[in-house]
Amino acid sequence: MPHQTKDIPVLRIQVSREAGPMLAEFLLAGDVDLSTWTDDDKSVLEVYCAGPEDLGERSAWIDEFKGIWEDIIGEPILVTPDTITRENWAETWKKYFHPKMISDRICIKPSWEELPFEPPECIIEIDPGMSFGTGQHGTTAVCLQFIDHLANEMAGASFLDIGCGSGILSIAARKLGLSPVTAFDFDPIAVECAKENITLNNVPDVSAFVADITTFQAPEPFQIVVANLEARILLPNIQRIIDCVDRRNNAYLLISGILEREYDDVSSAFLQEGFVERDAVTMAEWRSGLLATF
Repeated sequence: MPHQTKDIPVLRIQVSREAGPMLAEFLLAGDVDLSTWTDDDKSVLEVYCAGPEDLGERSAWIDEFKGIWEDIIGEPILVTPDTITRENWAETWKKYFHPKMISDRICIKPSWEELPFEPPECIIEIDPGMSFGTGQHGTTAVCLQFIDHLANEMAGASFLDIGCGSGILSIAARKLGLSPVTAFDFDPIAVECAKENITLNNVPDVSAFVADITTFQAPEPFQIVVANLEARILLPNIQRIIDCVDRRNNAYLLISGILEREYDDVSSAFLQEGFVERDAVTMAEWRSGLLATF
């Protein structure tokens, strides 16, 4: 979240309720600070900027890809520049971000709300400012559902989160008993946010640090590896990702953040290396796959 100005420049974007999740994923691929919500029959997405210059750069970036996105979602995208106060920014989140069950055992909630239902086994608190990784978007929710399943099947297994973002997947893994849990991201701001969320959720033994998958070498392989990355990052780094997986034993690799039309190319590259696809789920044109070494 930007810290430079008292008032926050924003780009307010409106599309239909159905197109909102996909457009959010396109925007998040550009490493933006984003919040989303639905209002009547439309989705509202707000991109937060550090100042006027950042606003101009973000506007130019959106303009560059806007026509492509409109062709994909099949409708016009309305973009309006605006400013909001920090107080209004926080209140917007409080208005639209409420406790939500993601899987049988995992619930996402803001810290300011009590649960309106019986507490599940795994409660994850995420506060405003982290749209990617709050469970609102399809790729995050599907990853959490797979992790819930794997934590049952592979109790106490080691876990690696490649491209951890807010740290939500690692927090869920640790709260469901996986250990040790390791997470990294190439973005120092993302890692800072992940560490804050790790502290907020009282899982201090989760290790989060800055690293780049293009150069990362795991000190030892992991039994469960999650790579919630775009195809353009996954494909050139397949061998490095594979090297993180404990192929000597039964192990799983969860790939996510992949457009459905690109999924076959990505999954087939891993299958050619000996992995077996155990499951795959599509949500809002984004496909996630659960691959195994056995």
